[in-house]
Amino acid sequence: MTISWRLVALCLSIAVGGMLAGCTVDSASPSSGSGRPAAEASGVPKAEEEPVPATVEPVIVVASVDVDGAHASASGYVAGVVEDGGACSFTFTALERTGTVVADTVGAADRANTSCGMVSEDIAEFTRGTWEVRLSYTALDGAVSESDAARLEVP
Repeated sequence: MTISWRLVALCLSIAVGGMLAGCTVDSASPSSGSGRPAAEASGVPKAEEEPVPATVEPVIVVASVDVDGAHASASGYVAGVVEDGGACSFTFTALERTGTVVADTVGAADRANTSCGMVSEDIAEFTRGTWEVRLSYTALDGAVSESDAARLEVP
């Protein structure tokens, strides 16, 4: 089998020509006629964009009464930050009566987030009814963020 170099060259020129045909000059941006925006053509440096900081968002994964009925548990993580040593605080608040239960853990960096692990509190600390659970996180730089509320029904 013989390769025709003319055929290879023809195929390459068609492929490159097809790719270049899709290139256009943006007529909406001012140009100096060189195909480059006027700021680039004049040598004026383009303002560098600041990186957008990640949004730190605590997320409750589970909030429930354990199957044995002896504990109320919650777990969560913090998206947008990966660090060891931040403060995680799960706050359980009774909606129908007065009552608050707080369980604290230390954040642990994992591959993409900060894990707050799981807390498990004795059910005797809870009254029957609906509770809200929130996860607040205090980062190493002192910034505090809080999750949306999750509901927990205590039988």
